[in-house]
Amino acid sequence: METHVKVVAILHLVFSGMMLLMGLMVAILVVSGGLISGDKTAIAITSGLGFFFAVLFVCLSVPAILGAIGTLKLKNWGRILLIIVGILNLPGFPVGTALGAYTLWVLFQKETELLFSGDENS
Repeated sequence: METHVKVVAILHLVFSGMMLLMGLMVAILVVSGGLISGDKTAIAITSGLGFFFAVLFVCLSVPAILGAIGTLKLKNWGRILLIIVGILNLPGFPVGTALGAYTLWVLFQKETELLFSGDENS
């Protein structure tokens, strides 16, 4: 089961890294659209939207990255954080659903709980 735990953590790192890149690209494209128009109102609106999307994608990615790092180190808080992230991923069909379901399946196994039980609140 330790292999599955590592795979789940790595998948979350990769998925979250891709989300960060996607958020950055969306922000750049939205802001660029306003800059191309040359209209001050459009620039203000698209800059605000670009900033919003960048912050949104960071807020969605950082907990998964932290949880994955904690899980790789077999920290129980990382396991709990990835369980929460896995539940939040479920509506994201198809990739989020598959990742969320796999995460929950792996992290709720009795073997996995025993693997993390050696971690005393650290």
